[in-house]
Amino acid sequence: MILDGPPPASDGLWLLEGVPLSGKTTRLRAWRAASAHPVLWSAEDLASQRLFEPLEARHGPESVVPWLEGLLGAWEALSAARAAAPWDGWLPPFAAHQERFHLSAALEGGLAPGAFERIEGRLAALGARGLLCVAEPEDLALRLERSLQERPPAWSRWLERRFGGVEGALARFAEQQGHFRDLAGKSRLSWYTCR
Repeated sequence: MILDGPPPASDGLWLLEGVPLSGKTTRLRAWRAASAHPVLWSAEDLASQRLFEPLEARHGPESVVPWLEGLLGAWEALSAARAAAPWDGWLPPFAAHQERFHLSAALEGGLAPGAFERIEGRLAALGARGLLCVAEPEDLALRLERSLQERPPAWSRWLERRFGGVEGALARFAEQQGHFRDLAGKSRLSWYTCR
């Protein structure tokens, strides 16, 4: 379900999803810097880029699903430990942020519908929320142009190999944004959008 309005405070478990250059990392870093509560988990890249790129056979469900379930297990353990603390009356909320998770996995073919539902159920039990980062096509074009100057050469080689170049990447990113919106709209989690 996609909700209107700005997302509430960044405490709790948040998943940040969206196409490359949509602002996920920028938002995650801002949340981490501004958090009034302990940030127990803030992952920009924890191998998710490699897991969700369908360039090799190892990026299929047999690799992706155990990785996602392992991260879920860690968050469940953190949540259980907080709930069992004897000083819970004054224990502040904590934040856990993950860039790219099950929507990215589903979009890239690494998560079948049944596994998606199981993971959604566990995320819902944790009270997870999502932030779907979106950008207008002209903003994506400007960000992509700037990124080619600022990022290492491996970035432009990846764009060329995966999308056939800048124009192919922009077309694919625009298409993927629609798919991300569809997945978030059907999700049982609350999703907010940010630009």
